[in-house]
Amino acid sequence: MKTKELTRAALLLMMTLALGCSKVTENDRETASQQMSDPASQQDAANVAVPTMLCHFRGVWSVNDVPADTVDVTVSVGDRSYNPKGSHYVCFYGFPFREMTKRIAPDTKVEKITTDMLVGVPLPPDQALQLQTIIDHGDNYNCIEKCIAQDMRCIGASQSAIYLELMPGMNYAVRYLPWVVTDDKGELQAITAVVVPTLSQATLSANGDSFSCVLTIKEAEIGKAVMTMQPEMKLTFTSIKRVERASLGN
Repeated sequence: MKTKELTRAALLLMMTLALGCSKVTENDRETASQQMSDPASQQDAANVAVPTMLCHFRGVWSVNDVPADTVDVTVSVGDRSYNPKGSHYVCFYGFPFREMTKRIAPDTKVEKITTDMLVGVPLPPDQALQLQTIIDHGDNYNCIEKCIAQDMRCIGASQSAIYLELMPGMNYAVRYLPWVVTDDKGELQAITAVVVPTLSQATLSANGDSFSCVLTIKEAEIGKAVMTMQPEMKLTFTSIKRVERASLGN
């Protein structure tokens, strides 16, 4: 489902959800911020009392407040079957690649976005370039890919919400979000967004009925060229509803 398929009702629901949540979480966010400013409180989730939950949500990505794609996410907190220490993760089933491309490479006329790769067969050129881009940025230990769990750490918890932050990559302080664009002339272009983990945070309501996340992009690579995003690009996911199982992506 793409942006143009969003109904006004869905957008109104997003606004209502956001307004409703702000009344109960603004003080909690301030409390979490105070906790983070205290070195003694800068602990991982193992030292924060959080419930064990596995939730699936359908929601909308926006890029710098412009609504984009509707996708699903899976959110897990305190799941000791995933990690004995009680790990937390978020799995995104899609990203607003076309809207990001408009801002990073505005002169490119997009015919196709490639993010998936076949397994066990020779890859077509676009998929081969996507694979090489991931390899060049440290494989999935450092890259953010759809349908792959991204480790988060707990930076605070209250009676109404759990606050998470994206973990850095295994080899780099930043994380990479790569995709390949095929333009109207059939030419391929690899694009990689550079995500700043310390500026990429998420909020899960304590009862598991809503979720929001912001990913901050500081730079973008177009092939070998690097451009600084001014201002930084913000990818914001806002849940519309909780679903039984995550399945919708792009």
